[in-house]
Amino acid sequence: MSITIQLELPDALAREARASGLLEAHRLEALLSQELQRERTGKEWARKVRKWTWPKDEPISMDEI
Repeated sequence: MSITIQLELPDALAREARASGLLEAHRLEALLSQELQRERTGKEWARKVRKWTWPKDEPISMDEI
């Protein structure tokens, strides 16, 4: 599947992004993939932290501390 995306960027940003090749399809694909991976990692980390910090039914022992 492919889609077409239209961006509205400030002129200076668009010029710099184009000059550095960031607006090329393969570069945008890589940027989106990296961002999605960061998002998945962040959600997984948050899930683990919630699991670690969720109150238990019983008090924490000195060994657990």
